[in-house]
Amino acid sequence: MSGAREVRIALPGLADSLARLAAEDAALRLPAAEWVMARGREDRSVAQDWREWVLAGSGLGNDVLRHFPAGPSSVPADAVMPAGQTWARAEPVHLLTAIDHLQLASPVPLPLEASESGPLLETLNAHLAGTGFELRALADGGWLCRCPDGLECETVDPFDALGRNLRELLPSGRDAVRVRSFVNELQMLLHEHTVNERLAARGSPPVNSVWLWGMGTLREATAAVQGDLLTDDAWLAALWRRHGGRVRPVTEIGHALQEGGADLRVAAVAGRDGRRATDVLQALEANFFAPVRAELAASRVSRVSLHVGRRALDLTPSARWVFWRRAQPLAEVLR
Repeated sequence: MSGAREVRIALPGLADSLARLAAEDAALRLPAAEWVMARGREDRSVAQDWREWVLAGSGLGNDVLRHFPAGPSSVPADAVMPAGQTWARAEPVHLLTAIDHLQLASPVPLPLEASESGPLLETLNAHLAGTGFELRALADGGWLCRCPDGLECETVDPFDALGRNLRELLPSGRDAVRVRSFVNELQMLLHEHTVNERLAARGSPPVNSVWLWGMGTLREATAAVQGDLLTDDAWLAALWRRHGGRVRPVTEIGHALQEGGADLRVAAVAGRDGRRATDVLQALEANFFAPVRAELAASRVSRVSLHVGRRALDLTPSARWVFWRRAQPLAEVLR
């Protein structure tokens, strides 16, 4: 493997997983992760948005996320769709009832079989006929929404909404009232749907709402990316594919590191899938931090950059000689 290779890894959910760990196993230690965090040099100059950080230097420009929102980016690149259409992501989700408000529960989107997603979409689209809205299933398990052309509305990324009071996250903008009405109508249709009865019978959370986000106008890609992106984030995956890149599962990072080649970009939305924090952190330790530590120790990469939501770190192979930086539990480091 070439020693000039750089690796860029974003783990935006790490801090949240550590916060939840206190209720599960506060004594859990992660040796490789602690080694990496202790020996990294903090980079205070990086963009705060982790997606922008992952895409930096890819040739797509600084405003690529604004020009290619999640909705239009998710339109399959081989689909024959005219530019100018308005699209949004429309994830099937479960809303939890708290004491005096609603919260978005993970995972997002809910994992549905085709035999479950299909009937739900059929019911919802029958109601939406003639409204300008139409829902479609996506290969990643989420849904796509064709919106009336010119619809303008700002909504919140579900990653940023998990566990928060939904009254603080209502849609805004010129057509916000129309979008809220659209979502309310879908919620009523989903109530007591036969698919939800089956989900409840097997102990799975029912689909009781649709989370509309990433609304924007479809446009042609103006650049091409090089190399692979390893991610489980729907927006980044769709955007990368739309610009000609290959997307791989984040679980392949160990193989990707061993393969060598071009610089590597990785973004793993850890903890968004509803797993216990202990399981999430142990998976990160085995699948990310341990391979990264091994690559640095063997000088097979020249630089590893790590974005963990609240901090960004840079490491080079010389990190293995920084003995005086002692490892601490991650919960203390990211406090």
